[in-house]
Amino acid sequence: MPKRCHSAHDKNEQRTREIEDKIIHIARACSGVHLQHLHRRNAQRERRREEENASLLNMLRDLECSTEDTKDAISEFIRILEEV
Repeated sequence: MPKRCHSAHDKNEQRTREIEDKIIHIARACSGVHLQHLHRRNAQRERRREEENASLLNMLRDLECSTEDTKDAISEFIRILEEV
């Protein structure tokens, strides 16, 4: 009889380890999916930011300036934006 008790106990421990392993596997898989989603979303935001910056730069280049100081300030601002 004691062997059966140990056998059942060992089977329960083994099943518990299997379930824990599955939970860990699922958790790791889910975290990978979340990271992929974050990378994709960040890439989309970066593309949108680049498009918006390009649009802003085009508008700044098309501005008519009434003074040389204003023209110089806008040119400097354009140089800064181009570096970003």
